[in-house]
Amino acid sequence: MLKIRRHTLALLTVAALASFVTAQAQNAAASGLIRENKAWTQTGGVFSTTATGIDNALATRAAYADSVTTLEYRAPKGARATLYVQGRYGFELPGTGDWQTFSLRFRAPRFDEGFNKQQSALGIEARTGSSVQRNMIFEKPTPGARWENEDFRGPAFVAVAQGPFEVRNFKQDPADFSQLTPPKASGGDTNEKDLRDLVALGKDTFDSVGCSACHLVEPSSTAVSSGPNLYGLFRSDPRTREVVEGGEGHRFQVKVNREYLHHSVRAPADQLAVAESGATRGTAYPAVMPPFAKEVISDEQIDAIGAYLATLNDPGDRGPVTTINAFAPCCRAAMAL
Repeated sequence: MLKIRRHTLALLTVAALASFVTAQAQNAAASGLIRENKAWTQTGGVFSTTATGIDNALATRAAYADSVTTLEYRAPKGARATLYVQGRYGFELPGTGDWQTFSLRFRAPRFDEGFNKQQSALGIEARTGSSVQRNMIFEKPTPGARWENEDFRGPAFVAVAQGPFEVRNFKQDPADFSQLTPPKASGGDTNEKDLRDLVALGKDTFDSVGCSACHLVEPSSTAVSSGPNLYGLFRSDPRTREVVEGGEGHRFQVKVNREYLHHSVRAPADQLAVAESGATRGTAYPAVMPPFAKEVISDEQIDAIGAYLATLNDPGDRGPVTTINAFAPCCRAAMAL
């Protein structure tokens, strides 16, 4: 069993989030994250405004339930804005005169099939500079929010109360905090200490067993590899890909889902992926990947790899960038070593 250290996973989670911000948030408008808004101007990746009020707010295009948000902002002392997650739940952004970093992990409210609220929205952790707030319960939308009603999901808004105000490196991604048990009151404890990040475990396993030596994970990479590029392969809505099976070279389409991933790891030579681009397009990749037994990679670790690979997508198709989960005993023991 792989020995995965707990502090390594924590560092991987931070590094993964930082890499998303660095690589994809330099121009949020160009990437489609931010809705066009004439009240805000953009220069060199920095959005700026003197306009106030929710009607002039900077808003994201995507509507998420659980989410991870990061941004940097600058405003003079006395100026301030509010980030309304899902357009409803407010987090203050006070001006200091310098650039400040804000990060948030947010758990959306839960409803039953009849749309009866079962659990309130929760700000798991909000960091503004050196200030940290944890486990903030929102029983209803914050005054001044875009909407007074509650829903499963929604876009984020940055509404300025007093300007001027600047924002850069605005990034919001889906997350999955379903297994987090909310506290009974704001500031109370959750069960987070008993959970682990499935995406971080998947990234660590992917690197530890050598997957990254044969598979590319960057979009449109022209580098040569012995295995297929995995960027954009695993999506929330499974896509299809062509494979070659058997000695006679039968070709057919398969769904790229959990079953496909497990089979590809356990018996990779059974179905060889066909190259989808480049000079070898239409040709099956060579059968060089070794099979991995459960003694080397557990089923839980394969699922974790799948969670990591699901993050390797363009924003519209990207899976949760963090998924906290309760692992089986084998994985908990390995992570504690």
